[in-house]
Amino acid sequence: MVDIDFLPIEYRRKCQQRQSQPWQIFAAAIVLGLMVAAAILQQQHWRLLQSDLAAIAPSYKTAADVQCRLADVENRLWRARANVELYTYLQHPWPRTRLLSSLVSPMTDGIVLQHVKISREPPTAPAHPKAAEGRAEHAALKATPPARRDLAKLRGRLDAMPTVVVLKGVADDVAAMYRYLGKLEVADIFDNVELDYYNSLDGKAGKGMEFRVLVTVQPGYGQPGGPAKPRSVVARK
Repeated sequence: MVDIDFLPIEYRRKCQQRQSQPWQIFAAAIVLGLMVAAAILQQQHWRLLQSDLAAIAPSYKTAADVQCRLADVENRLWRARANVELYTYLQHPWPRTRLLSSLVSPMTDGIVLQHVKISREPPTAPAHPKAAEGRAEHAALKATPPARRDLAKLRGRLDAMPTVVVLKGVADDVAAMYRYLGKLEVADIFDNVELDYYNSLDGKAGKGMEFRVLVTVQPGYGQPGGPAKPRSVVARK
């Protein structure tokens, strides 16, 4: 026996739609509820964030002010340090009184100085930096305080020129001369003591010997190899 369906297809489709409509409404209500709940949670979270922001705003403003003051202090300290470095470097040539005292104090009765010449010796092989390096260094110096730029110019001109003292004198004998040179060598202001020549005065208008000594002075304050801080003068026996 064959079942014959006399109902139209459109009628059956509408029936199926009516049956599924409650489930669609229920699903839409669930999605809408979730969206509303998410919106409420986001609103509450936003309010908490606003409350936290309002609470830390004064602290943030204080920290920002402190940071600005710190940057200003560091900038002034940077410039002051540049001025101090320049001032220290300007005093790097040892005072002539200090040099003469270090040269005369070791003398004994058997030594007589006849000539003292203090001068700067130019470098034997001056360095010639590459043009690119010179331009890069010049650009870097433009961003520094004027005192530091002046210091860099002085260093480039003077650091490679050591101070040299030329001594000419007369000694009673060789032993007296070498005793004097030995005392010069241990002086804390001199880097090197070199005996250039000595000649006997026998047969001339006098006795003993004449000598010539080259003394290289230690770099001063602010120079490479110079002392880090002032040293007290210690009397040597």
